[in-house]
Amino acid sequence: MAVGTLYEYFPSKLALQSGYVRYCIEQLILRVNEAAIEPPDLAWEDRLHRMLQRLCGVERQGMPWFHPKLLELEPSIAEHKHQQRAHEELRQMWHRLFAACTDLPRPVAPATVDALHLAVWGGRRYAMLIHLDEAALASWAEQMEILCRNMLD
Repeated sequence: MAVGTLYEYFPSKLALQSGYVRYCIEQLILRVNEAAIEPPDLAWEDRLHRMLQRLCGVERQGMPWFHPKLLELEPSIAEHKHQQRAHEELRQMWHRLFAACTDLPRPVAPATVDALHLAVWGGRRYAMLIHLDEAALASWAEQMEILCRNMLD
C-alpha cells in the first residue's frame, strides 16, 4: 500500500493513530460479544471471566493492540466527544453482558455495572501506562474478577 493511499482516508498521522485506537476498541467489543455475550448457554461466572480476560488484556490473541505510548498522545488524537463515544460503547457492552446473565443470583443495579466498567477500564489503561508485565497483569485481572464477583453475589 502506498503512503499516499493512506492520506486519502486519514488526513494526518494523528488521524491515522486515532483511527487505529478506534479500531482496537471496536475489535475488543466484537471479541467480548463473541466470547462472552452471544454464546447461549454460559453461566454468568463464565461470561464475566471471558469478558474480563479480554478487557484486562490477558486474552488478546488475534486482537489488535496498541503501544502504551498512544495513551500519551490521546489528548491530541482523540477529541472529548470521541472519548465519550468509546466510553458509552464500552459501558453498553457491560450492560449487554449482564442482560445475557439470566442466571445471576439477583439483579444488578445499573450504577453497579457502570462502576465495574470504570474500575476495570480505568485499571487497564493505567496498567498499560505503567507497562505492567504479563504476570502482574494476570494477577490484577484475577483480583478484578474476584472484586466483580463479590459485587454480584
